[in-house]
Amino acid sequence: MIKSKMKKMKNNLLKIAMVFVLAVIVACSNDSSQDITGERGLVNIAAGVVYSGNTSAAQRSVNTSEVLLSEFKVNLSEIEFEIDDDYYSDYDDRTTGSDDEWDDDGFYNSTDDIELEGPFELDLIGGQVTFADVSIPNATYEEIEFEFDKNENPSSEMFNKTVQVKGTIDGIPFTFWTGFEEEFELDYDDINKDIVVDSNASTVVITFNLDLLIDSIDFSSATDGNDDGLIEIYSNDPDGNNALAELIKESLKDNIDLIDD
Repeated sequence: MIKSKMKKMKNNLLKIAMVFVLAVIVACSNDSSQDITGERGLVNIAAGVVYSGNTSAAQRSVNTSEVLLSEFKVNLSEIEFEIDDDYYSDYDDRTTGSDDEWDDDGFYNSTDDIELEGPFELDLIGGQVTFADVSIPNATYEEIEFEFDKNENPSSEMFNKTVQVKGTIDGIPFTFWTGFEEEFELDYDDINKDIVVDSNASTVVITFNLDLLIDSIDFSSATDGNDDGLIEIYSNDPDGNNALAELIKESLKDNIDLIDD
C-alpha cells in the first residue's frame, strides 16, 4: 500500500515537472517574438519626385538639351514590409515551409511580412502624394519592397504601362513610357538608420530623382522620326528612339530611393 502511494506520488511529481518544463519552453519561445495583437504603429506611405525644373547646359554633366517635364506617372502593384532578422534573436517559425508570407501562427516574427495589394496609380509631378497607410506591429523592419508592374485598368491612360513621362525636349513635345515589371527592395542610404515602428505615426517616402535622370542622359539624340510633331520614346516606337528608351528606363530604376519624411 505504501509502495503504491509512493509510486502514485512520483508519477504526479513527474507530470508536474513535465508541465513546468513545457511552460518554460513556451515562455522562452514567446520572449523572442511579438504577439500580433500587441501594440502597433501607423505607417503612412508616400511617393514623390526630386525635380527642380530646367537647368542650364553649363550645370549639366551629360544632357545638352533643355528637358522640361509636365507629367510623371507610375504604377505600383504591391508593397511589402520585411521584418529585420536581427530584431528577433532565436525564434524562427518555419511551420508553413515559406518565408514569404505571414504564417498566421499568432506571432509576428522574422518569417512574417505585411503586404499591401495595389494597384496604386500615382501622378507625382505636382508634388508628394500619400497613397496608402498600414497598421503594423511595433518592430524594426529591414526594408520595404515595392513591386512595379503594368497597369491593368483598360480605362486608364496608363493601361499596360508602368511609368509614363511627358514634357518637352528643346521645345518639342515628347512622351516616354515603359512596361517593366520589377521589385525594388529599398532601405535608407544611412546604414545606421532603420525602419522602426514604435506606436507613433510615421511616414516613409519612395522618391524618384528626376534631376539625376535628366542629367545622366543626352536627350539630344531624341528624334521625331515620323514628323508628326511628337517625340515618342518607348520600345519599338515609330520615331526610332528605342535605344534612348532603354537608357531612360535603366536610369529611372537607378534613381529610386527611400527617404524619411
